[in-house]
Amino acid sequence: MEINEIFYLSKLKSELASRQKLNSHYSLRAFAKDLGIDSSNLSAVLKKKRNLPPHRAQKISESLNLGPTESALFINSTLRKKMNLDDIEVKEESKKYILDEIYYQVISQWEYFAFLQLLKLDDFKSDINWISKKLGISNLRSEVVIDDLIKLKFIKKNSKGIFKRITSSIETSEDVESKALQKSHEETLNLAKDKLIQVDVNKRDYSSITISVDPAKLPEAKALVREFQEKLYTLMSKGPQKEVYVFSSQLFPVTKDNL
Repeated sequence: MEINEIFYLSKLKSELASRQKLNSHYSLRAFAKDLGIDSSNLSAVLKKKRNLPPHRAQKISESLNLGPTESALFINSTLRKKMNLDDIEVKEESKKYILDEIYYQVISQWEYFAFLQLLKLDDFKSDINWISKKLGISNLRSEVVIDDLIKLKFIKKNSKGIFKRITSSIETSEDVESKALQKSHEETLNLAKDKLIQVDVNKRDYSSITISVDPAKLPEAKALVREFQEKLYTLMSKGPQKEVYVFSSQLFPVTKDNL
């Protein structure tokens, strides 16, 4: 399916899922109000029972604070019934823009990596309800995550409706400033904070040490952490795979230098 054919729909679903992630009480009715559209009409659009009217696209794109490229794609994608968009090829820079944005979502939000690991569970089910309950997220959020991963060719859905992983692993840069990675670490820390309260002590492990150090040994310390992570991954991946865990370690200074 062409990007411009579904862009406005995927954008609306993604935005609603993001807002509900920040506020679990955020409803479809509230989303419709923020967009200036009737909630029943918006519901029909999201369920693909009707198309988004082109005359509303401009106002909605402004409500979503879309940039020039995304706004144009959003508006043009609503014109599908009035023109044959299959004959119009999306510019490469537009494709790259969209894919870059999806990559940002994958790197910065924990659900994407969690779903990729979820595929490895012995009892995995290619069922949205099962996936949502297992990860503790909404069905809409699961659909957005899966849709993004399919677009990026990280996973595929076969003729029987079974999800399969295509890529073996996803690696990110080290020691490079990245907004996506910063957001990823922030999400992991917030998730760890929540699980500290929600998960029984017998099913988790939280520990820390405070030490005086020689900063010159930091590169060696990072290498040691990476080696430990690889060995931990190998150890925990053996045997029946029943749950998805996140291991997070933090090493940072609490003293100020150059005083």
